[in-house]
Amino acid sequence: MNKNEQTVLVTGANSGIGLETVKKLSELGYHKIILGCRTIEKGEKTIRHLLTEGFVNSVYEVLVIDVASKSSSFKGLRELVAKNCIVSAKSELLKG
Repeated sequence: MNKNEQTVLVTGANSGIGLETVKKLSELGYHKIILGCRTIEKGEKTIRHLLTEGFVNSVYEVLVIDVASKSSSFKGLRELVAKNCIVSAKSELLKG
């Protein structure tokens, strides 16, 4: 599967390294990027910011998740599985 067909999840996607990771993945041509954020509002604001800055090559979706909370993490995992996402802990970020 090439990156044009892949979906990736980035936690902490609304600021700092997470946001920069989202930008790079979009530049690299990843089709769908799921923004892991603590609130839907932060995620939606980040999507508007990305589109305004010209990161329009990807489809964005928000997953409300707090990775510091076990229950929130499991809830997020269940949501991903319900959407038929393949969940992998493998990280290959920025190899290209």
